[in-house]
Amino acid sequence: MKRLDRFIGTILFFISIYYVYEALKLPWMAQKSPGAGWLPFWLGILMAILSVLLFFSTVRRDTSADSPVEWPSGKGLINVLVIFGGLVLIVPLLEAAGFALTMFVFILTLLWILGNYKWWICLGTSVLSTAVLWYVFKVWLEVPLPSGLLRFLD
Repeated sequence: MKRLDRFIGTILFFISIYYVYEALKLPWMAQKSPGAGWLPFWLGILMAILSVLLFFSTVRRDTSADSPVEWPSGKGLINVLVIFGGLVLIVPLLEAAGFALTMFVFILTLLWILGNYKWWICLGTSVLSTAVLWYVFKVWLEVPLPSGLLRFLD
């Protein structure tokens, strides 16, 4: 595991350097606010720092402290597959059904199947989460979201 962590730390470090290099090509400021290059630059710096920490944590770690990776089985494996399947399904549904409807159904399904909550908690949380996500991206960040079946959200 130590060798794998060193390898991953090294690969991530070089990826983060390239990421920072590409971010520097983007505008740093846009009028009086951060530009398109600001966030990717700082994320690249953070990734570089974390990859160096990962690499050097293997130097101090004893090999006997490594434990083998245990993959989920039974219900845990089903949960992972449900989440992965849901993420795969929402990609094509986003354009057809729209952001709000797709996210509502996705969150509702995850809460209901994986969380075992009461129906009204799942429904309320799904509505509130979808509304917050829609507001943040559509209104606050002005990201164009697909409206799909709900044309009035344009």
